[in-house]
Amino acid sequence: MGLDAGVLGGIRLRVDDEQVPLAPRLRLLFALLVAAGESGVDADLLLEELYAGRPPPTAPAALRVHLAKLRDALEPGRDRAVSTRVGRSHDRWRLRLEPEECDATLFTAEVGQARALLDQGDHRSAVGLLQTALARWGEPYDGLPGAFFETERGRLAGLRRTAAVDLVHSLLEVGEATTARDEAGRLRADDPWDEELMLLQARATYAASGQEPALSLLRDFAHELDEELGLEPSPWLREAEQAVLRHDPAWAPVTATAPGQRRLPPPAAG
Repeated sequence: MGLDAGVLGGIRLRVDDEQVPLAPRLRLLFALLVAAGESGVDADLLLEELYAGRPPPTAPAALRVHLAKLRDALEPGRDRAVSTRVGRSHDRWRLRLEPEECDATLFTAEVGQARALLDQGDHRSAVGLLQTALARWGEPYDGLPGAFFETERGRLAGLRRTAAVDLVHSLLEVGEATTARDEAGRLRADDPWDEELMLLQARATYAASGQEPALSLLRDFAHELDEELGLEPSPWLREAEQAVLRHDPAWAPVTATAPGQRRLPPPAAG
């Protein structure tokens, strides 16, 4: 029986290529179990999350009903006494999914495989794998509140950033400078005050478009730092400008990360 659990860009469940509708609380239970992975979720935590910290006295019985409904959704036509998908062990509930059955698990695996390829110097293969991984992206567990989901969102967002930065570096290595420049611009749009991303965009722009556009990016960023945040550019930004001016072929090597990188706060509203 084919199962597809989607948590990137919305919560989705498909069984044998058919979309399975989930009521709100059942959808939340499904998402909690997917996010927990193999470690599972303590029954008490499930109740806390399902009832926003205020489970009523009837909650344990209701949880049993919801778990039965989830088993039915995952395994239509199953023997009701047996489930190969949802089970309890050591007081923790687990949802068994194969790696290829969950988009977040596939995304995580592909980013890791691409990193292994980069360690071997195979940038061309890494480009394809990173593009596949990033094409899966959507806001993880979109619309679901609480620290439980925030932790998993943060982990996946960090992997996405790693994958996007690796993709730009790899595109530059294989000579696809224009694509690298465009990817770097999209990445920096999500975090405009990140100096590492600024240096990456400037390097890709230098490779794709030449000295003047790269200088313009760096100088505009320095001006915005001063005007918006009252900050001076870091030594690495100043050195980047000088390196572009002298056409330094060693500027911003592919595997380098600016030491002492600062992640700057966004400008104040208004």
